[in-house]
Amino acid sequence: MIIKNGGGEKLNKSQKTNNDKQILKKILETGLGIQAIGVVATFALKKNKVEFLRKLRQEIENFVNNLRDDEKKELREDLDLMLENKADEFTDELLKQLDESEMQKVADELKTVAS
Repeated sequence: MIIKNGGGEKLNKSQKTNNDKQILKKILETGLGIQAIGVVATFALKKNKVEFLRKLRQEIENFVNNLRDDEKKELREDLDLMLENKADEFTDELLKQLDESEMQKVADELKTVAS
């Protein structure tokens, strides 16, 4: 069986499988890299590595500032969705761990902080 790739070249089934494996490998490596950044950032917070955190924040701001407007909008939508999902997960976890009176205390504290 012969398959064409995105560049118009013909690939046989074996080459396509190999190509798919390479793509999957790149995706996994990227995912692991992203998770590693999260671990490093969390460690920096835990150890109060303020200068590193400032530099990381500046790099993120530079990245966002250099995006086109449509890319900024897409990123904002992705971030909003992630935050909504994490908030739901956090709430579900709190509901499992806290009884009703403890939840009320947390809600009261959040209202105080928000005002």
